[in-house]
Amino acid sequence: MSAGGSEAFWLSTTREVVDRLGWSAPEQLAYLKALGVAGSVDELGLEFDDIWPAVKTRLSTVNEELFRHLEAVHTALDRDTLRWDVESLAHSQEWQEIRELARKVSELLDDESEMKPDT
Repeated sequence: MSAGGSEAFWLSTTREVVDRLGWSAPEQLAYLKALGVAGSVDELGLEFDDIWPAVKTRLSTVNEELFRHLEAVHTALDRDTLRWDVESLAHSQEWQEIRELARKVSELLDDESEMKPDT
């Protein structure tokens, strides 16, 4: 993904990626299977990594609370202790925390109507 694009594009893309991170493990596994990468749990993190550089520049000065929560998701996904396997996705406390953080971001996105304009 390029760093360009409209505010609406980034808001929509962020919502899609974050919503998937908030899904239950069975929903996430079904999504990965539909993508043709069943068992490749890291795809969920890679999707977030794709949007994070562009989104953080747009949100850091617009909505501090939303930015802080997205940064918490990024930090949780970037932990050395996070395991990227199906068993961990389904049962680990780390993945449960990521889901909870992502759901909070989704709630905040419901309230967010504008991002920093493209310059």
